[in-house]
Parts: sequence; structure tokens; C-alpha cells
Amino acid sequence: MVRKHNGSVDEQIPHAGITATSIAMLEKQPDEPASSALGTIDQVRELLFGETKRGTEYRIEELEKRLEALRAATEERFAEFARMTAEMDKAHDERRRSSVDEIGSAIVDFGNMIRSRSA
Repeated sequence: MVRKHNGSVDEQIPHAGITATSIAMLEKQPDEPASSALGTIDQVRELLFGETKRGTEYRIEELEKRLEALRAATEERFAEFARMTAEMDKAHDERRRSSVDEIGSAIVDFGNMIRSRSA
């Protein structure tokens, strides 16, 4: 038995990779003779490659979902990084202003000390 991606079960002929659904598709007769050759080709293509194609499409869809989840997670991380960088910039600017104010205050104190000694 082969479990399809939609949840239904299809019986598989041992060692041939042929499913009951594939055989049923081959047994359908086309309505128009002109489409008979194309219909048969499509049926053979389905018989040979249908399950592989559906499996591949399913895996691609799953990879696309995982890729989207990774993209979203990466965007969240970059946003967090940008927020943290902005906070660090703000803290650095505050420390710099504080240091400049302290240096200015020390210069004023030093100037006052020099004036008091020279008077």
C-alpha cells in the first residue's frame, strides 16, 4: 500500500511501482479518437512518473514552507539586532554627553582653582 499525500491509500503492485489509481487511469477510454494517442501518452506518463512527480511537488512545497519560516525568523532576528544596536547607540551617546559634561565641569573647577590661587 502507498499512502498518498492527501491521506488516501492506494494499493501498489509489488516491484512495479504501479498503483491501482494508475491502472484505473489507463483503463479509462478517451471520448475522441484524436485525443486517444495524447490520452494514452498522458496515462503512461502518469503511470511511470506520476507518483514521483507528486512526491517531488510535495517535498518542494514543504521546503518552501521551511524557507518561509527561516526567512521570517531571520527577519525577526535582524529586527532584534537593529533594536539592540539602537539601544547601544543611545546608551553610548548618553555616556559621551555625560563624559563631556564631567570634563566641562572639571575644566570650570580647574579654572576656578587657578583664579583663587592667583588672587
